[in-house]
Amino acid sequence: MSLTQKTPGKAVKFSWDALLKTSLLVFIFLVITKLFNFYKKILISKLFGVSSVADAFFAASYLPYYLAIFFEGVIYLGFLPLFSRLKAENEETAKQFAAEAFFMLLGLTLSLAFAGWLTAPWLVRQMVPGFSPAEMDLTCQLFRILIGVVVFISLGSFFQSLNSYFDHYVFAVSSGLVDTVVMILVTLVSWRIWGIHGAAWGAVCGALAVFIFQATSLSLRHRVFPKRLLLVKTVGSRKLFAFLISLGMIWFFQQIPLVILNRFGSGMWEGTISALTISQTLTTVPMALVSQTVLLAIFPSLTRQAVSQTDESPQNTFYHTLQAAFFILIPTGFLLSAMSRPIAALFFSGPGASEEGVRRIANAMSCFGWATFALYADLFMRQSLMAVQKAKPAIFLSLTRAILTYSFSYFLSSWWDYQGLALSFSLALAFNFFAFFPFFFRRTPLNVNWKKLFSYSVRLLIAASPILAVAGLVDFWPVGQWMKFPSSLKMAAMLAGTLSGISGYFLLLRFMKVQELNSVFESLKRLWAQKNWSLADASN
Repeated sequence: MSLTQKTPGKAVKFSWDALLKTSLLVFIFLVITKLFNFYKKILISKLFGVSSVADAFFAASYLPYYLAIFFEGVIYLGFLPLFSRLKAENEETAKQFAAEAFFMLLGLTLSLAFAGWLTAPWLVRQMVPGFSPAEMDLTCQLFRILIGVVVFISLGSFFQSLNSYFDHYVFAVSSGLVDTVVMILVTLVSWRIWGIHGAAWGAVCGALAVFIFQATSLSLRHRVFPKRLLLVKTVGSRKLFAFLISLGMIWFFQQIPLVILNRFGSGMWEGTISALTISQTLTTVPMALVSQTVLLAIFPSLTRQAVSQTDESPQNTFYHTLQAAFFILIPTGFLLSAMSRPIAALFFSGPGASEEGVRRIANAMSCFGWATFALYADLFMRQSLMAVQKAKPAIFLSLTRAILTYSFSYFLSSWWDYQGLALSFSLALAFNFFAFFPFFFRRTPLNVNWKKLFSYSVRLLIAASPILAVAGLVDFWPVGQWMKFPSSLKMAAMLAGTLSGISGYFLLLRFMKVQELNSVFESLKRLWAQKNWSLADASN
């Protein structure tokens, strides 16, 4: 399927098969990146254990990295569409806007980093009130180091978005790999001398490497800044600043569920924050792969389509993207919950590892994993609403999720401790998706046939039910026993469980005559039949 778009002076043809090919190749590259990122989490756990030291590191990492994610959203959902529109009208105006946006981003991130450094003791007390004075002091020290990643990752994302816009997908998707590899190397070299502080400096070095890599790779191919910067602000800069305010409100409410995990968890058993952070990171790996693929491969193309005013309905793109994501994420999330014990025992057993720490990672993962599809829906729908300039529904959806998370946590954490916290996080996502999303999307360009989407989602959830039988078999052995099993046996059990669960999933989909199953296989067949794949060809 292809679309011909009308732009001033030329027609641009978009092929959804080509877009799928680009997405698939980006996805494969991101898998490699996420494996390195996964190893980074394991490395922290191996070197420092599920302990108060690791708790301090993860607590200190939370705000800097999520601030960087906020600015990434501003860049991809605010800057990039405006840059695309201005470039279609006047290239020099677009360059002027790019320079203004860069210096705006630099000023804001430097100001936030300095403010964070000054207010670190107060911020730490608000984030982890249950920590001891010694733990708070260590968290404060690490936070003052890690706040530097806000500047470098945000600037790196700025140049990454332009690399993606100009179809340099290889360079764009390399950010995570560069960041993670540099951090791992610096941590391995410095941890014996500086301890956990070496890991914090490794994170800053990784972010700096991303900025240098992305800026250099773009500047060698394109000149995106004007030769002389004008003092007059463009209309795009004013719109970008207004967009930043709206996205800031969404980001604020979006962080409340994570703040709840840290605040409640800081008063529980030593290592609870580490266990919750590690397990949530593991369960978000497939969601992050899908999300980054969409952000890097689909959003830039959709931006160009919006500028060109194609006849393609935004509802169709929105609906089919969700369908494809749910097709992957529902069984994957169920598998993560079902296989949580062998996964935790495989990656986090070893010298110095406590059975209680591994058990907490496994139990929390079983509560987080199944809701992976709802977490992706929450992220993608807010991104899509901002892309079509509908901030109010996105703000209200973030607020309802925050209220739901607090309400569930208030009751479930007292009943089921840290597992209640993890389950509250997941229940709030699922309830928000099924109950509130249709209401707030009603008056937006993305309003879809919700009955059809929910029916499709329920059928996928039913098809994934055989994976629950796998969980019943796996849970026959306690975590302590899984830790004693050899790694080869753990891997064999994970492989057998995955194959049997996925086989049951596909058989039930076929039995229920889910049409999307055939569509996916037909698309993959067409892609497999093509020769001489390249990321450059996929974007043409």
